Amino acid sequence: LAKLGVANYGGFQDRLRSELASELQSPLARWRVQRRGEEGKGRFLSAFSERVVANIEDTVRQLSDEEFEAACRLVAEPANSVAVIGGRFTGAVASYLSAHLQVMRPKVELVHWQTLAWPDRLLDIGRRSVVLAFDIRRYQPDIIRFSQIAGRRGAKVVLFSDSWGSVAARSATHVLCGRVETGHGWDSIAAILVLVEGLIARVSDLLGADFAQRLEDLERLRDYWPSDADGNGR
Repeated sequence: LAKLGVANYGGFQDRLRSELASELQSPLARWRVQRRGEEGKGRFLSAFSERVVANIEDTVRQLSDEEFEAACRLVAEPANSVAVIGGRFTGAVASYLSAHLQVMRPKVELVHWQTLAWPDRLLDIGRRSVVLAFDIRRYQPDIIRFSQIAGRRGAKVVLFSDSWGSVAARSATHVLCGRVETGHGWDSIAAILVLVEGLIARVSDLLGADFAQRLEDLERLRDYWPSDADGNGR
């Protein structure tokens, strides 16, 4: 407790309650707190962007270089298949990541929103699979469950989460956490997006000549593909 900077056990309990309350806090509760402060009148965007930039800087400072590099190498390994899955809001980031990875390497799948079909997706996930999962507060039981089952089937799970950390981290091989709090009703995923774009850039470097050859093949295919001006495949 002393190493945590807590004077006694009661103080430790108070801090724990506070962290749990923050973890489970709804956007409405955060909005009410922010409204009481009414900070940033007249310069809202400037104040908001400063908090987001601070989130990004803290995220990069606290993340282990070794953890990030190991996650990138899993994704870049040609023998691995990659499945990308996100939640209600992070699904858009998952789609963005998978779209890039599908250009960069084969065997990449975006797990879509129909949760009843997720057992079908898990059928093909095993020891040569990497699952890139996104789960931030308020955490989604279905994402946690998918990660747990994938881990049990031998997959390597790379979890993108927030400062508090989803329970899915227990099933993850690597965890990449980004700061999301802004002091406003809505969290910001800007720091997580920086992690995603950093992973995209690093994986392309690791793929090297294979990535370059794949891009050349793609450009040739695009040359054959009819443009809108051609009309109906002429």
